[in-house]
Amino acid sequence: MPDDDPDLLTLPEYAENAFINRLPPIRSLAEIQRSFDCPPIHTELDRRRGSEARMHACLRLLHYSQPTVQSRDVGLKIDMIMRQGYVGRNPGSSDWLRFAHACAVEEEREAKKHKEKVGRREPSSDGVLEQLSPTRDTSMSFMMVGPPGTGKTHSCTTSLSYYPQVIFHTEPVQVAQITWLRIECPPDGSLVSLCRFFFAAVDKALRHAGFESDLHKRYRTKPLAVLLTGMARVANLHAIGLLVIDEVQHVGVNRKDGNALLNFLVTLRNSIGISMLMIGTMTALPIVQRTFRDARRGDGFGSVVFERMPGADSSPPPGSAIAVADDEHGAPAPIYGPAFEGFVKRMWRWQYTNTHTELSVGVLNALYSETQGVTDLVVKLFILCQMRLMMITSARPDTQEIITAKLIHEVAASSFNTVKPFIDALRNNDSKALAKFEDLMGSGDWFMKQVQGLGFAEQEPLHDVDHGAMHLPPMVTKDGIDVTVVDQLLEGLGIAVKEREMIVARHRRLIENGDLAGLVSAVQKDRSALSATDRLRKGKLKEKPPSDKDDLRARLKDVEEASAIAGAISAVSLEESLE
Repeated sequence: MPDDDPDLLTLPEYAENAFINRLPPIRSLAEIQRSFDCPPIHTELDRRRGSEARMHACLRLLHYSQPTVQSRDVGLKIDMIMRQGYVGRNPGSSDWLRFAHACAVEEEREAKKHKEKVGRREPSSDGVLEQLSPTRDTSMSFMMVGPPGTGKTHSCTTSLSYYPQVIFHTEPVQVAQITWLRIECPPDGSLVSLCRFFFAAVDKALRHAGFESDLHKRYRTKPLAVLLTGMARVANLHAIGLLVIDEVQHVGVNRKDGNALLNFLVTLRNSIGISMLMIGTMTALPIVQRTFRDARRGDGFGSVVFERMPGADSSPPPGSAIAVADDEHGAPAPIYGPAFEGFVKRMWRWQYTNTHTELSVGVLNALYSETQGVTDLVVKLFILCQMRLMMITSARPDTQEIITAKLIHEVAASSFNTVKPFIDALRNNDSKALAKFEDLMGSGDWFMKQVQGLGFAEQEPLHDVDHGAMHLPPMVTKDGIDVTVVDQLLEGLGIAVKEREMIVARHRRLIENGDLAGLVSAVQKDRSALSATDRLRKGKLKEKPPSDKDDLRARLKDVEEASAIAGAISAVSLEESLE
């Protein structure tokens, strides 16, 4: 085989570069695709186990995944941009050592300026790093975008798991190379938080590899300029090959800070030559593309878009054996597309019920109707349906456990009430409603709440987060929406304690009725009102004199303290004034 020739295994630009040579070998497309094939443990013996043991066995499906074109592309692109970024950073060259020294000098200079209090204005990221410029910048970047639950995080994590995160070199220099580093974009989109997240992630990676590191503690009280130069120094010193920024849609929460954060990432990439991967929902795509395009960087290597599996066209999927068989008995036409049918057919063999259920158009239609092709929801509805049947069997042992369309609808009605507004928005293609729920769908521990409701508690596997799972808040219960989780979500939006208490009290009826869509809409109105009040107090808007004695501003005229404003707003009912 010509592929066995040693001269053909390494590209000339990759040769004699220790940062590249110590990486695992380049994989074929088939090998990348196989890495995403994760079938659960399943034997015929499982069917003969008791219903309680089989319920636990069902949780094996939380680790289940299938290869997709998108996941394969992610694995290929990550390998390419990581190696390509190292082409311009060779530890055997004097250029890399000189640049590492320049980063250290720049950080020391910024620390000295702060100590001497030179200048009062907060420096920009461009100004702080403008002195740094790599001899040869070969870095690249790309984006992964898509709605929650479509497998973005799982594809990224599975791809990165191929590489040892830390590689220690003794030749030509002693250095602990960090091949990849993943951090989440701060919820407030601030640069200070990003830097602190970065140092904490570096500490975690180095400690896991057996090295001592306390960067987070060292930089905890440093000013922004020192944080920025320190981040550049550490990224270059440890030869970070790929910087992954997850939840990048958070930059839209605070437009000013978010733009500053993105501009800094562009500057960091230009000054250090580090390749980047950004992951986020569709709302982040225009902002990130605009920022990187303005910097003449583009998104470098294109974007990988993760989408839910589409529904059927006007006609049934051609060549579908299941569709043909059911149509002969007068069954309704499929509402799902070929991709959904293929995914479910491959998943359907992993049944832990005492009776195997044959797949039919009716069952497929029910699954698609209740999940709208969101991969994570399809798998979890499949798990919950099996568990429901096993609960029935534990009371009536002679029951045959058969998955029907009726069962699917019943389980979805009782267990998917939290995601129902999201599914309805997908079904109706309501872009405005989807924008409201997009970020809400990304937090909480919704699935295990449903599992615990079936009669036993089970700890969710840690790498379910990496499975691309949609983590939903356990908000809606039989008693309404969980107030504690509502308060946590409001806190995540940056709303102060007193304002959160005011909002919860004012919308008590929506909370008790479990009206999630109504609550989201009301909170958005409240945030707009509170933001407008803040702008008025800061003098950014010209205040018009109230024309009515019942005007809210007239009632707040004599209130000066910020803490008293919240109480005054609560007393006069902000919701009534807004209406």
